[in-house]
Amino acid sequence: MLLLLFDVASNRYGLEASEVIEVTPIVRLRPAPHTPAYVAGVFNFRGAVTPVIDLHALLGERPVRPLLSTRIIIVRLEGPGGQERRLGLMSERVTETIACRPEDFQPPGVHTEEAAYLGDLMTSPGGLIQKVTVSRILPAEVKRLLFEQIDADGESPEPTKLEAGGEPSAPSEVEASDKPSEPTPPRARKSRAKRK
Repeated sequence: MLLLLFDVASNRYGLEASEVIEVTPIVRLRPAPHTPAYVAGVFNFRGAVTPVIDLHALLGERPVRPLLSTRIIIVRLEGPGGQERRLGLMSERVTETIACRPEDFQPPGVHTEEAAYLGDLMTSPGGLIQKVTVSRILPAEVKRLLFEQIDADGESPEPTKLEAGGEPSAPSEVEASDKPSEPTPPRARKSRAKRK
């Protein structure tokens, strides 16, 4: 088994790589009004409107910061009608993977309905890693709210910094659209020496 690792505050978590479709740089998201605070917004992933969850906000921490290591992890998720959908999971320090076995994990000892997506723990040289179960991240009512609204709208948001699935640019601490553009230097005029 291969886990894709990400950090939230000082804690490390992992997603099964088999559930991951693609990892993209951060993009400007379109807000999703009247949704929980951990719903960061939606964006256009390969022509489909895709909701994005802020994993930091979901876990009760401050929102994700636009760092060099911040990524949107595109995962497979079963939609309200049973069809496969796409969901973005945004987090900082999405930089590495680790190989492990099912027997490496141990029960965490504490389970809550609000965090049913948090699974077993494994030890590693860098500390404890907790497995995250993608299928349990969204409560049924939130899943229905997000995907039924998207189906009703039937439109993709306007592209912003990049269309996911295209040629990704290197992420930066400030989105490209927020950077002041450099003024174009004027062309130097060629002075003609007067003939004597």
